[in-house]
Amino acid sequence: MSDNTTLKLYTKTEAAYEWLREKIVSGALRQGEKIIIREVSNQFGISVIPIREAIRKLESEGLVENIPHVGARVCNFNLKQLTEIFTIRVELESLAARLSAENINEDVIRNLEGIIVEMNKAHKAIDYSGYYRFMREFTRIAYRAAENETLSNLISSLMEKSEIFRSIYVLIPDWGEKSIKYHKSLLESFRQRDGELAWKIVREYKNEAFKMILKKLENEEKKP
Repeated sequence: MSDNTTLKLYTKTEAAYEWLREKIVSGALRQGEKIIIREVSNQFGISVIPIREAIRKLESEGLVENIPHVGARVCNFNLKQLTEIFTIRVELESLAARLSAENINEDVIRNLEGIIVEMNKAHKAIDYSGYYRFMREFTRIAYRAAENETLSNLISSLMEKSEIFRSIYVLIPDWGEKSIKYHKSLLESFRQRDGELAWKIVREYKNEAFKMILKKLENEEKKP
């Protein structure tokens, strides 16, 4: 296989992956819904090979499951699983924030400042997808500053598994304003190199946000 063919396959796979992932985390593809590979293939005008590669990547992230004789479908999650994931995330993200505050440098701080500017713009434009993309980037860069690759990878994996509930955030009253305030406060703790403050800010915010999400999901489950 030539280099050009490999590059084209990668590009098509990534395009299919990004499209499917956005459909899943936005709720357009619902939990338990089957992914018809041929339909996605026809929509993109490409072979089924890149689609299958994209699905395998989503499967590794815990967003898709491949069932023998049935095919690929969006994973079903229950409140117990999500509660477990959130409990672990609070602990790991609090630790990462503390380590980041103690190890962060000025270049990273300036980078995070710029991302918050973009988050503000997306929020004012009511661009939820854009806002979430910048928020994810802020989190990724902030936790990488902890200089603990294992910790960062664990957090990323858990975030991917719970991202299927991303659409719930917009149902939380004043979520955008609270999120902006949280990220600004966390950045200020980084500027002060205050690890304990960063730990506290993340812990309080994540606990509150996760409890609200779980409550929303519980209410949804009770609906007839």
